[in-house]
Amino acid sequence: MLMYTILPIEEVMEGWDEFEPHYVEVRRGSITMVVEPLRFGQGRIIRIISSNPSTHLDPQLQPGCLISLVP
Repeated sequence: MLMYTILPIEEVMEGWDEFEPHYVEVRRGSITMVVEPLRFGQGRIIRIISSNPSTHLDPQLQPGCLISLVP
């Protein structure tokens, strides 16, 4: 990754090593997903774990999509 900036590298990278995302694994039927919990019972899909290729083509299950975490 290249980053062009006029700021000192120390200022650009400040706080990057302190960020620790909180991810959980959610299972829906035969699909396992890694999800970042958000507020109000929602989560953002980070990764899909499935050996079925059609699962990865489902537009509702793409990384970045929001899903309900409430059963």
